[in-house]
Amino acid sequence: RDDVDEKSREGTDALSATMDRWGRVVVQGMAKRWERETGGRERRPLKFVDKMLSNYNNIGFIHLLYPEAVILHVYRNPMDTLLSAYKHDFPDGRLDYTSEFASLATMYRGYRDII
Repeated sequence: RDDVDEKSREGTDALSATMDRWGRVVVQGMAKRWERETGGRERRPLKFVDKMLSNYNNIGFIHLLYPEAVILHVYRNPMDTLLSAYKHDFPDGRLDYTSEFASLATMYRGYRDII
């Protein structure tokens, strides 16, 4: 993010080149992960669904990576969403807030403010 922020101050051309470079890095990383997880047994998908809780924070970046993609925002009952996240045993790390209702409620309010 620091790289993108810095290049945004240098002008449109510098930012565009940086976003292109980071876009390729991200897409290549996704392709490698797909190959690793499928063992190369499956071809790459034509469609992709990612329902991570925090995707709303990345919608601009997702659009830059896939400008022709259709992005659907699916709204669920807030309690269904929060309970689903709370009861799921995510690995330690970035989703630690899902283990506490107060943290989940704060995250959800932030999501609603943005969306």
